[in-house]
Amino acid sequence: MARFIAGFTFAVVLLSSSAAIAQSQTQGLTLTDKVFIAGAVNKPGVYLLMPAMTVVDLIDRAGGLLPSAGDRIVLVSGTQKDERGQPAKSEFSFQELKSRKVGKQLPELKIGDQLIIPGR
Repeated sequence: MARFIAGFTFAVVLLSSSAAIAQSQTQGLTLTDKVFIAGAVNKPGVYLLMPAMTVVDLIDRAGGLLPSAGDRIVLVSGTQKDERGQPAKSEFSFQELKSRKVGKQLPELKIGDQLIIPGR
C-alpha cells in the first residue's frame, strides 16, 4: 500500500503480528528534520520534527489515536542500527508512556524516526 504525501511515496510494509514499519522513498526531497507515523492514527504521514518532540507530541500532531489502536507503540529509529545492521526498534505500551509522562521522561524523536501504532 502506498500513499502520496507532500512529495513522498510513503509505503507501509507489514512485519509480523500487525506490526508495521514505514519506509519512504523521496522524490527530490531530503528526509532532514522529518519523522513518520503510520497505523491506527487519524492522520498518518510525514511530519516536520520539532525541537524536543516526543512520541506523544507526534501522536497529537497526527490527530490522535483511532478507536482501533492497540495498546503498544513501535518506534523505529531513523539513525540507530541493531546488531544485524537493521534499524533499531523500541516498543512501548500506552500505560508505560502515561507513567513516563508524569515523570517527564518521554522518549524524544530523532530525524527519520518512524512511529507505528498497530491496530488490535
